[in-house]
Amino acid sequence: MLKRGVVAFFVIALGSLGSGVAAQSFAASPPTVTFTNRWSVNCPACQAPIVVGSKLFTVDRVGPNGGQAFSSTVRTFNSATGAVGWTHSLGTVSDSQIDAVANGVVYLHTRATNGTGHVIALDATDGRVRWSAVPPGRHGITGVAIDGANVFVVNEGRQVYTTLAVTRYDATGTLVWTKSAHQSAGTLALGDGNLYVWSTTLNASDVQHDFLTVYGETDGQSSVVFKAPGAPTSAVSKTVYAHGLVYAVEYTPQEGAGFGTLVIDPTTGAVAWRANGANVLAVGDTVALDGDNHVSSSGGSQLSGYDATTGARLWGPRANTGFDPAIVGSTFYTVYNSDFSNKSQVQARSITTGMLEGTRVFTNTALEGITASGIRIYVATSDQLYALIPHTS
Repeated sequence: MLKRGVVAFFVIALGSLGSGVAAQSFAASPPTVTFTNRWSVNCPACQAPIVVGSKLFTVDRVGPNGGQAFSSTVRTFNSATGAVGWTHSLGTVSDSQIDAVANGVVYLHTRATNGTGHVIALDATDGRVRWSAVPPGRHGITGVAIDGANVFVVNEGRQVYTTLAVTRYDATGTLVWTKSAHQSAGTLALGDGNLYVWSTTLNASDVQHDFLTVYGETDGQSSVVFKAPGAPTSAVSKTVYAHGLVYAVEYTPQEGAGFGTLVIDPTTGAVAWRANGANVLAVGDTVALDGDNHVSSSGGSQLSGYDATTGARLWGPRANTGFDPAIVGSTFYTVYNSDFSNKSQVQARSITTGMLEGTRVFTNTALEGITASGIRIYVATSDQLYALIPHTS
């Protein structure tokens, strides 16, 4: 990992427009990273795993491609050998995701086929249900975050798209507080004792506004610290808190097709920096975000590196660079699905230049996500889960 205290923190982003500072150019160098397979197991359409100690936690989704309902099961594997551990069936759902593994508990959320959201806490040792809850408003959950023994949930209210609920549960699943607002539920992040929640409203003239609201973790007291300008915008799709800033991925059709990186100082409500046409994927050395694949003319995404505090573009855009990066030291790994062939790639790239350092090619399968932990890279495909070991020459 990059060491704390270094001057430059990096933001990996999709797109080509930075803060107006010209990016450096770097000469291409021959690949120096190769991959060997450690193990692989069947795991259809699995979420990129969460790794805790010697165990992997993931959830699969088996059903009609693009359908409204599928069968889903929480699965565990030994991180070193791929040996199958316990499983827990979630039944037939329309959404399922593991949000965190902490305090010996697997926290996840599901959406039933009737739209009802559920928060579920499973024992990480054997998969038994410790508790489950239907949050106020009952409808689909858009975010779950863990801070110590506290579980924070954001979900749609009874009037979908126009109301939301923000709720805190304790370690036993007991509701501590809940707050509601006449806004559509968005994404969330935790930091410095606060919960940062993005939400949207739609007024009578069909103009949509984005809000950043800060909730105190202890009592849920809230204040709006930022409101997007009056031009039409859509809901923020990703949020992360790092370096005292709130990073968001915001769709901004009024500023051109695609997404925008929006970075807010929550203490002042000021825009720290933004990069229109970009899509934040990773911040600094500790936080990774999943992102949408912004397809370039050559068939792949375009990544750029930005200074996380100033927004100065450090390098890029680099074409055909994939998405969903996992940072390990001075290297980040992405998954890239080509639009024009049956071959997909895991790519190793330099965090300081964005230059390609090595690839692992997969044929006739789509790559769903990637996780890095220790010496291994874990890759979820449409039908398998792989453990790869990168080697640097």
